[in-house]
Amino acid sequence: MMRSLFSAMTGLRNHQVRMDVIGNNIANVNTVGFKANRVTFQEELNQVLRDATKPSRSVGGRNPMTVGLGVSVGTVDTLFSQGAVENTERATDLAIQGEGFFVLSDGTRRLFTRAGNFVLDAEGRLVHPSTGYVLQGKLADEDGEIRSGAPVEDIVLPFGRKDPAKATTLIRYQCNLNADSDAKQEVWTMNRPFTTYARVTGSGGPNSLTITAGSNDQLKISLDGGTTRTITIAEGTYADVDALVEAINDAIAADSVLNGEVVAENRNGVVSFRTTDTGENASIKLLEGNGGLANLNIEDGASDTGLADEDTPINELAEVSVDLVDGDKINISGTNPDGSVVSSTFTYGTTNDGTTVADLVAKIEDAFTGVTASFEDGKIVLTDDEAGESQTSISLNAMPTNTGTISLYGFTNTVAGRDAGSHSASIFVYDSLGNRHTVEITFTKADEPNTWTWEVEVDGGLISPTAGYKGRVTFNNDGSLAAFTSDDNQPLKFDPGSGADPMEVRLDAGRSGGYDGITQLSAPSTTIASYQDGHGMGVLSGISIDAQGRITGTFTNGTSQVLAQIVLANFTNKEGLKKAGNNLFELTANSGDPIIGLAGTNFPTIITPGALELSNVDLVREFTDMIVTQRGFQANARVITTTDAMLDEVIRIRR
Repeated sequence: MMRSLFSAMTGLRNHQVRMDVIGNNIANVNTVGFKANRVTFQEELNQVLRDATKPSRSVGGRNPMTVGLGVSVGTVDTLFSQGAVENTERATDLAIQGEGFFVLSDGTRRLFTRAGNFVLDAEGRLVHPSTGYVLQGKLADEDGEIRSGAPVEDIVLPFGRKDPAKATTLIRYQCNLNADSDAKQEVWTMNRPFTTYARVTGSGGPNSLTITAGSNDQLKISLDGGTTRTITIAEGTYADVDALVEAINDAIAADSVLNGEVVAENRNGVVSFRTTDTGENASIKLLEGNGGLANLNIEDGASDTGLADEDTPINELAEVSVDLVDGDKINISGTNPDGSVVSSTFTYGTTNDGTTVADLVAKIEDAFTGVTASFEDGKIVLTDDEAGESQTSISLNAMPTNTGTISLYGFTNTVAGRDAGSHSASIFVYDSLGNRHTVEITFTKADEPNTWTWEVEVDGGLISPTAGYKGRVTFNNDGSLAAFTSDDNQPLKFDPGSGADPMEVRLDAGRSGGYDGITQLSAPSTTIASYQDGHGMGVLSGISIDAQGRITGTFTNGTSQVLAQIVLANFTNKEGLKKAGNNLFELTANSGDPIIGLAGTNFPTIITPGALELSNVDLVREFTDMIVTQRGFQANARVITTTDAMLDEVIRIRR
């Protein structure tokens, strides 16, 4: 009977231990990086009342009989499940997501923690705030590289460290040069064309004035794109060209379609056919019949429209309603490309300036300087001799005192003159002393297709480059870069002065055949100097930490460099670690030696900067365990009171 008392006593004692663990978990529900514990029980001792016996031929075997003598604590385990991560926006707060521990050192031994609420001390060391133990990692060399064999040591951030000036050796250019950047000559074009009769004229007089039936008496005429009509000239021998032309007109009059629509004329001994209508839509076409067209020295298929040409007499223009006479004048006014005033007069007449459109065009060209006048598709066209911005203008006006009447059209600026397109891009570069200089490159469209020239100016011309400061850039037909070269095939060179080393800078416009640098497409010019590799002197002013634990320093000159990398430790049996207070763990004989590595490299772990891992205590589970523990404690207490009552009954028997 005493056994039940002692068993219940062990139950009370060990349930109190479990309650102690639960209380500690709940107390640390808001402790950064805390890992909860749990208690497991095991049966303590057993008293054997009877051993087991093996079966025999006559009697079966018997099982052993034992009575337990209580309970003991089997284990107090640490639960290393992931805690929730809270954002703090504090640069030196770190949260591990995954396996591993931060490694700390007190100078003689290493300890481990999941709590990442580190602070910087006066010497720039990242330390555990409550103990001052220093966070461990690998330090970078002067070039910002972390060697694979670098030792694990205290992370000391060199605030106040200077990043020396670095001279620029490379400038990289990107974006676009507008393909539509060619220089253009200013063009002014008459608003409407001059029109006249549609006319076809022989290249010479008739080969024969004798017309023979079936030999040379037929030819074909088509007007305004309509059906082709055949006319037959009366057979016979004609006295002269006038008589032959009269016979041709008789043949035309005999055709109901052609009658009144086309006439033949004697133009200085040459037979000519013209429409009776004028205008852009008037047209005539002559085709061979049986030799009649060849006899008139007119090419088979010869055609014409109502648009005037240079040989058209002015008085045959549809715009002339009353024929001009000798002495009638057309005023020519305007401005030359340089803005100087133009004022001249075309005087009609064979003994004056002329009587044809060509004569008028020639007079206009003579009136201007630096401009060429031409006649194209029935219109007078003025074109500047040189490309570039222009002040050219023109106006034609018939004098009101003229006997004849002509309607003259205005002019429109159909092509605006402009210089070759250019585009500039500048960037600051640095010499060996950290002095800043401006390098500006100017691209100018060349006359050759897909070609630009470029020239570099340093500090607005205050410094004269000695090499590699001008050249050409060419493009493929698809707009990709073909080549970027300097005229002397050297990099840009100049002496910055002030005691700095002479500079040599490579200009990079991208990959030949690619679109990664400068392109030439029909879009606005946007080329920029996107990168240069130099910088002035800077001082370490801030840090940032990435997911792999790399600590990067930011300098006042805008550069950044890796300073160190935080290491993590893992264990074969992390449950074997012993809590050492202050959210720290220390090694034991059963934890195994730490496995030191890097987040994302040796461990599938990330480090979240500006965040902390919270306690992994589950209050729901803890409260549930608390109830179960309380009931267990109550049950063991009831065993003691019940056993006491039974002992009391035994004592009563003696009485």
